[in-house]
Amino acid sequence: MNVSSAKPFLLVALAVLIVTLLFYWIDARRISIRGGAPLEKTVPEPLAKGPQIYNISTENLPRFTQATFDPLDAGAGQSMTVTAKVEHETDIVRVNITFFTDNNRVTHELKFTGGSARNGTWQGTFRMLDTHDRVYNATLEAFGSDGQQSKVELTFRPARPF
Repeated sequence: MNVSSAKPFLLVALAVLIVTLLFYWIDARRISIRGGAPLEKTVPEPLAKGPQIYNISTENLPRFTQATFDPLDAGAGQSMTVTAKVEHETDIVRVNITFFTDNNRVTHELKFTGGSARNGTWQGTFRMLDTHDRVYNATLEAFGSDGQQSKVELTFRPARPF
């Protein structure tokens, strides 16, 4: 085979190689090494700044009527104050909040700060221990002296894959 007859073959082979590498490069950027899940740029959706008040309507007893997160966008290492208003037919004996974040699940007990044992305000100030770029949820739980308990789940940022 002389050089002039090999040129078209070499050009076709080079073109096939370039196209193959291009498709491989695109696929490698799209597919994760961890099981083939698509990669996403982990730029979180912005959260509302400052204190956020959520009015809650539920039939469950004890009944949460309002929750305030101040500030909702507290990052890792920053403090947040959570205030919950709860009512019940009997005394409320305990209110907890559980935060679900990127790498942690942490439960805190809120303290009674005002009102009555049956219609009161519960509050706590906590340091956020983790980031919440992919996952940021909270579950409020209230416990009555009659054994009834209820919970309210709040989703600020649904779970997202890496």
